[in-house]
Amino acid sequence: MNNLKNRFNFEEVAKVLKCTSSDVHRWVVVEKRLPAVYVTHVGYVEAYDSQIVKVDESGKVFDLCHGYENPPHTAYLWVDRDELEKFCSTAIPANAANDEKELGTRERNTLLVIIAALCKEAKIDYSKPSKAAAAIKHQLDLMGVSVGETTIEEHLKKIPGTLESRTR
Repeated sequence: MNNLKNRFNFEEVAKVLKCTSSDVHRWVVVEKRLPAVYVTHVGYVEAYDSQIVKVDESGKVFDLCHGYENPPHTAYLWVDRDELEKFCSTAIPANAANDEKELGTRERNTLLVIIAALCKEAKIDYSKPSKAAAAIKHQLDLMGVSVGETTIEEHLKKIPGTLESRTR
């Protein structure tokens, strides 16, 4: 990290750690392994310690205390350089986070076929990945699970080719 920057947003942390923004979100918001600060557009800074807020995958903060999801100011969670360096020196590599091997092509394709079947059962048209991703993201939000709509859409786009190669 030769960069002189002192704070990093979730996307920048993901690039440094060679992981996804979802991983960063999990480490900061869910597992609380990577400390972050709450920074508003006017420069107010406060340590993030699970205030009554919702944090999306990009690190954008939504104030739930006041009952709305579009506060009059915009705030994001940022990771300080020192905390990121400390995390890098103590954290296990992102691709070894769960002591699991990487997904192979066959297993990935099997999961895509299963997703296609579940979409069909739920009457979600995966051939329209943007619309389908919005529906899936909505359901995941209701379940309290954070996955980016773009991430979902990118996986859905792989289904037609996978089905074509697996059709008997």
